[in-house]
Amino acid sequence: MTRGSWRVVASALAAGVLGSCGTTVTERDVEKAAISSGEVYKLVRTRDGGKPQAVLILDPRGPAEFSGGHVPGAMNVPIHTVRPDRERDARWEAYSTIVVYGSDPGSAVARGLAKRLMGAGYKDVRFMRDGFSGWTRAEYPVARSGER
Repeated sequence: MTRGSWRVVASALAAGVLGSCGTTVTERDVEKAAISSGEVYKLVRTRDGGKPQAVLILDPRGPAEFSGGHVPGAMNVPIHTVRPDRERDARWEAYSTIVVYGSDPGSAVARGLAKRLMGAGYKDVRFMRDGFSGWTRAEYPVARSGER
């Protein structure tokens, strides 16, 4: 399969997974919560400036893609680990904002994770609309494997 074919398959699988989450969160909700990579960069800088619990950044991409480069401070979180029918993670509850991003603006898995978090009742879940591709295009800092 070509790289493009894998993305189509991954998007279809993510859409199937999303359909089973049993939540009333819609794409419109995700779009309302969308922010740019520039806004995320400002949040990260604020967090680093003395508010360590201000923002949690979650990246649902595969481990290899994550280790190849990610937003500094991001956690690699597979979508299947977040389900509305499970108890929320108390560590994540401490953050005032949760930002989710994927590879690019069309990332079904990132949109799906944002929906799941919203459906599970986490507060102030945001979706970085331009994805990691927008982050790197803006030449913001990138962490590599073993870095957080």
